[in-house]
Amino acid sequence: MRPEIPPEELAKIEASWQEFLDNPPDDLAMVARNPVLRDHMREPMLAGWWLENRLLELGATKEECESLCFAHGQHCFGRDPWVMAQFVLDGYKAGNPEKPGPELAERICRERMKIVEDV
Repeated sequence: MRPEIPPEELAKIEASWQEFLDNPPDDLAMVARNPVLRDHMREPMLAGWWLENRLLELGATKEECESLCFAHGQHCFGRDPWVMAQFVLDGYKAGNPEKPGPELAERICRERMKIVEDV
C-alpha cells in the first residue's frame, strides 16, 4: 500500500514516470509501449523512485541506490511494491542491505513456493 507522500514529491515521482513513458531506455521501451506491461509496472517503478529518494536522503551512493532498487524490483515479484520498498529501506537502515542477483531471485522464488505449498 502506498505510503503518505507529500504532494510535491508525488508530483516529481509522477513526472519521472511520464519522462520514462516519453523517453524510455532502449531495454525498457517495450514496457512503455505495451499498455498491459505499462499498467503492471507503474506502481513498482513509482515505489522504486520513492525508495531511491529515501536512500539518497540517508546518504546512499548512486551505486548503492541502483543496487538496492534492483533488489526492490526482484522483491516486487508477486508482492506489494510499496511494502517491498519499505522492506529494502529498513534493511539498508539496519545495515543489512539486500544484494540483487541470482541468489536473491532464488530465495524469493523459494519463499513464494513455500507460501503456495503451505496453502
